[in-house]
Amino acid sequence: MINSHHNAASSSSHLNRHTEEYSPLWKGHQQPPLGGPVVSRSNLRYSAVSQSNPESPIIDTDVAENRLQDLGRCMDGDPFRSPIPLLYLYVVHALCTFDERMYEFASYFFIMEIFKNTLLPMSIYGFSTTVAGIILSTTVGSFVDTTPRLKAVQSFLLTQKLTTILSALVFWALLTWFDPSSDIHIPAIKSTKTIVAISEPTLSLYQGYSLFTFLVIASGVLKLSALGWSISIERDWIVSLCQSDSEMLTKINVFMKRIDLVCKLVSPLAFATLLTLLQNPGYCSLVIAAWCMCSFCLELVLVRRIWFNSPILRLPRSIRSHRNNNVRTRRDQKHKKANSYSSVVNPLFTTEYNHDEVEPRRDLLSETESEIAQSSTRKIHPSPSLFRRGIHSFQDYAHHVVFLASLSYAIIYINLMSVSGTMIGYLKWRGLTASSIALLKGVCTCSELLGTILMPITSRYIGLIRSGAWSIWFEVVTLTPVLLSIYSDHLPIQAMIFAGMALSRVGVWSFDLVITQIMQEYVESDANNAGIINGWHYSMMSLFELIQFILTMVWSDPQQYFMPCTLSFVCVIVGAAVYSAYAMRMRGHLFHYHRNNLTAHISPAVAVNEQRSEDDSR
Repeated sequence: MINSHHNAASSSSHLNRHTEEYSPLWKGHQQPPLGGPVVSRSNLRYSAVSQSNPESPIIDTDVAENRLQDLGRCMDGDPFRSPIPLLYLYVVHALCTFDERMYEFASYFFIMEIFKNTLLPMSIYGFSTTVAGIILSTTVGSFVDTTPRLKAVQSFLLTQKLTTILSALVFWALLTWFDPSSDIHIPAIKSTKTIVAISEPTLSLYQGYSLFTFLVIASGVLKLSALGWSISIERDWIVSLCQSDSEMLTKINVFMKRIDLVCKLVSPLAFATLLTLLQNPGYCSLVIAAWCMCSFCLELVLVRRIWFNSPILRLPRSIRSHRNNNVRTRRDQKHKKANSYSSVVNPLFTTEYNHDEVEPRRDLLSETESEIAQSSTRKIHPSPSLFRRGIHSFQDYAHHVVFLASLSYAIIYINLMSVSGTMIGYLKWRGLTASSIALLKGVCTCSELLGTILMPITSRYIGLIRSGAWSIWFEVVTLTPVLLSIYSDHLPIQAMIFAGMALSRVGVWSFDLVITQIMQEYVESDANNAGIINGWHYSMMSLFELIQFILTMVWSDPQQYFMPCTLSFVCVIVGAAVYSAYAMRMRGHLFHYHRNNLTAHISPAVAVNEQRSEDDSR
């Protein structure tokens, strides 16, 4: 008893000496920037060695020892663990999302402004964008897995901004000098007294459609770069920064989604205001290009701040996965003991934790030391063909525990009854102005914000999986009056479009948050295939989004818009049924007949391990 008190006192004094010795306020160190970490001596030496190239493999034995010590302290919950730079993370996400949302809304408006009487060019534009996402999403995911994190994020950011700027300039040229209704179009400048003809070179049909082809290709590049950014930041960086803290992960996810929704609300209104002030869509495209150029510089600085203020991002993925699984296992053991009184248990997904199954920390450290020592001598084996790799990666995705949840989320992407894509062109064809469409989109965005508020509450009281079931079936119910109203032109019925569409977004975004957390918790446990699983997740989303544009290409006449809407509504019902099957599989029942601990759920690490065991036994 005396020895235990003596050890506790000595460890406390030892911690205090380390705190005083490594504090950045001592020995002339400057205070870290806002959101930055508490700097330890090992972190300072690590930064000094890797400052020239922070992502290069470190072979120096002293630095390797320091990294192992840092890893050991992080595993034990050491107070030197750096805080999450949330301010930098939220600001860079807001800037990037605002640029993406504004260009997305403006591009469909510009296309409908150029091609006024058909939805076909708009459908081709969306179709080609989605095809690029389907074919190359897994390649983007593999690029995220195999490329150093900072380099990957910077590459995606540069590609996204450069593509947006060039596309905005091409839109300016088409809006100024191209008219698809005639072979040669002579632009004119209107003055208060007379109309002055311009003798400058104009765009023929061949030139105009060539520029439109460039826009189609650029839209695919833009989608892939935005996808890579999303996988890197939301599915890799954030998960690593939270370090298996599910509550913190939920809070960050909800706040990130709220930023996304605020950008969806503000960006169309900003574009409508810009169009009202300038009275020229071409000038609006130039302003968008200039804004993207300015925001790129600030986003690049913020990304580097996040990187250098988060030492855990510089650890290899496999090391962080082992440590997060150990932390999660200890947390699940405590949770299991606290809820041992529960009498209703699903026998298919019950796993008893044994201390022998938990990998000892010294084995992890020895493995880490081995990885660091052998990083420069690792042999490069020839990779299989692209087709074979695609088949193997899809098999991993189809056998994964999150497959049905991911599939259900992808299916509802066929939904045409939302203020985006071809619906913007359809509403413009119906006579709505840009301000009216932006206002409708703003109302829907407010409803989506409500969904982000309700999701944490419902998941806390009824569980994450049941919250997803309630959300997706709520979407089905609220879309029913929207479909009925498309068949009628009467004014009272039109009000049902706005009301039903706005209410449906509550369910859509609640369900989106549920799927996001399911993918993060269950896929993060399989670190070696996380990028591939997420890549296939986005590929499936793009596949069903592609079907949406195929429907509008078949029925390109705006008067026939009710046909693709009907088919998309049926697909939303199918998606809800698929997610119900996933909930049945994970919970053992669809309806909650018995009263038990609703917050208890299967550990993501255990679910992945059980799935692997099932695959091995086949």
